[in-house]
Amino acid sequence: MKLFVDTYAFIAWLNPGDQAHQAVADFLVNYRGQLVTTEWVLMELADALSAPQARTVVVNFLETIRQDALFEIVGYDPSAYAAGFENFSRAVPTRLGHSRTASRFV
Repeated sequence: MKLFVDTYAFIAWLNPGDQAHQAVADFLVNYRGQLVTTEWVLMELADALSAPQARTVVVNFLETIRQDALFEIVGYDPSAYAAGFENFSRAVPTRLGHSRTASRFV
């Protein structure tokens, strides 16, 4: 089984002070499938945790997951982006942003 991991879950997982940290950590400790994410999510994660006190943590994490078979990192695919944007542009207006509506095409 594969599970798509977005920036929210990574931030919660890496930040013990995040209100979702325990729930995410508990879930992932028992998860036995593969975690899928994208280069875009990892870039957003690095940006979100770019403060000096968090930078070392995020750099180490990003270097580690690239070597870990648990993670599949999907690179930028123009056709996936186009399909996601098409879905976003035709969707009934909601509070979900483009990245949320497009992630299902990864």
